[in-house]
Amino acid sequence: MGNTPTKTFWQAAARHRDNVTTVNFVPGQPLRIDLPKSGYKSMLEIKVFGTIGVTAGTVTDSDALSNWFTTIGLKSSQGGYLAQLSYRDLIDWNYRFFKAASPFGSQRFGGINAGATSTQNIWVSALLPISINDGINVETGLLNTQNGRNTFTLELYCAQQGDLVGSGSTALANFSLQVQVNEIYYDAVDANPDVVAPKFNAIVKTRTESHGPLPVGTFFDVPYPVNPTIIDAMVRVVENGAAAHAHADSVKVVTNFTQQVELRKVEDIREENYRMLGKDLRNGLAWINYCDDGAGTNETRMRDWINSLAATQLDFLISTTAAFNATSSRVDSLYREVVPLAVYG
Repeated sequence: MGNTPTKTFWQAAARHRDNVTTVNFVPGQPLRIDLPKSGYKSMLEIKVFGTIGVTAGTVTDSDALSNWFTTIGLKSSQGGYLAQLSYRDLIDWNYRFFKAASPFGSQRFGGINAGATSTQNIWVSALLPISINDGINVETGLLNTQNGRNTFTLELYCAQQGDLVGSGSTALANFSLQVQVNEIYYDAVDANPDVVAPKFNAIVKTRTESHGPLPVGTFFDVPYPVNPTIIDAMVRVVENGAAAHAHADSVKVVTNFTQQVELRKVEDIREENYRMLGKDLRNGLAWINYCDDGAGTNETRMRDWINSLAATQLDFLISTTAAFNATSSRVDSLYREVVPLAVYG
């Protein structure tokens, strides 16, 4: 008879935080970084630092100044993407990760000051989640990169001037920037006969979709895919070309086009976000939280996920007030979903 396992994975696993690589930022060009086969991956950090030349002027949307990568893709060896979003989106997600802290609050932070002509220091760091979180229930979504057949590639598409300042008059030159990628992963325990090895039967996908234009004074339908389980969602309302929430009125969540799950005012959602996180989200944002309710910041007890397996359709209906300016308007939908795997790895 074999040994009976006596320890859970989390009683025996060790967490590691390593630097993966540092490469040059090349405006308008893609960077493709194969992640090392180093245990069970939980999270990546993507940091941009260096200097850039700025000639003072205007910008279309000040929040776009943080959009250093127009697309971030975490791609599996099978060709599918576990994450597809921009660095701006990732910055927005990072506002919900930690109590009170924000990506721009660090003493090390340096961003573009569009109102000053100078060579400016840049330093910004953002975390890309792979598993649900790095605390309670972290096992959900961990990637088994120790399997020799599994290769995961981080794709980063570097921004150009227009991605950062829009159609504004600010001029950028002399990009002297680097990109640093770090990872958090856990040791495998398969070699220890006294440990129950984890089952990796689900992955967590993070993605962004944009819909528009928004109507004035009525609801606009933002559909979500059928079958995954939505664990949290963030909407960004863009009014007259810039993210803004003053004239965003309500969010209604419905299933099967008729069953109302929630109906809440945007200002109430943002107030709840503030009370939980100890800070305001950026302009236009409202975080609909199905993940962390009743737990610490970024720790889920999985109480009230939206499981679209039980519905033919899941929709968020976003309404605006009569004062809403629909010119160049849209709503960006940022969300995470749990997707079951057919084959455990």
